[in-house]
Amino acid sequence: MNILGHTCYLIFNASLFFSFEVQQQYKKENHGASIPVAANDVVFSIHAVALTSVTIFQCFIYERGNQRVSWPARILVALALLAIAVVFSLSLFEVVSWFFFLTFLGLVKLGCSFVKYCPQAFMNCKRRMTIGWSIGSILLDLTGGLLSVVQMFIDSIRKEEWTAFYGNVPKVSLGFLTIFFDLLFIIQHYILFRKNNTKYWRERKQLEQSKKSLQSGDFGQKSGQDLEGKEAIEDAYNETSPYQSEPVNYDLEHSFDQLGDEDSLLRSTNNPIHSTTTLQHQDSTTPNTLPSVGTFESATPMLHYGAAQTTVYPSTAEE
Repeated sequence: MNILGHTCYLIFNASLFFSFEVQQQYKKENHGASIPVAANDVVFSIHAVALTSVTIFQCFIYERGNQRVSWPARILVALALLAIAVVFSLSLFEVVSWFFFLTFLGLVKLGCSFVKYCPQAFMNCKRRMTIGWSIGSILLDLTGGLLSVVQMFIDSIRKEEWTAFYGNVPKVSLGFLTIFFDLLFIIQHYILFRKNNTKYWRERKQLEQSKKSLQSGDFGQKSGQDLEGKEAIEDAYNETSPYQSEPVNYDLEHSFDQLGDEDSLLRSTNNPIHSTTTLQHQDSTTPNTLPSVGTFESATPMLHYGAAQTTVYPSTAEE
């Protein structure tokens, strides 16, 4: 949807900036007002289309697992293209002006941006955390939205007319839409879910420390009960994480590999997990452990290997 939206916005900006016929139609509809599109608007659109195209190309050449374009996104893109074709036909037969068609393209961009922002805001609320995406990009996006609106204010004051606002609906709407969602994301990240983000990183650090202990062979040395190592661990992991709404099946190898270690620890014959190991799935009544899953802010189930503890989370990378 990004490439569709940015392409529509590029056509809108470039046509209004370069086409004399479109400019005349704009002035006729806005009582001779000056053109609200500047060179920086065209450059922005070219930059957006180019980088989005590079990102799409990377999706084809790099590993992306089982990630695919969702059916809702495909349907929305198909409907947008159909609407564009209808309005283009009306412009071609002079039922509506070309400026009307270009404005419609700008509104398509607005719709794409709205649809793009909503799933991220919903997912943050559903997971009640903002791990897995960059707040830095949101801060930059907010800066761009604010400066875009400020530019329109300055242009309106300098030209002593306010057609930059009511004559360029797509740009004005995009600016305020960007500011609204970016402020929402900032509130989610720094206020609403800050404690949960901190808890995640603290317990991930515990997992890394437990991994080091496993590599050094410290786990399972004080075994007092024989369990089938890997199966017992998987049974303990197959519970609903407080950071994910659906139960997630894990095996020990995947849980440690998500930290970036490509050495398959479970394949090592010297790994005490292959031998008899004491594994106790402890709950909140057991001393020296975090509480089991209750409210969202409680910790995930803990696995106790002798004196070591570890908490396993699903991957939080955005689809």
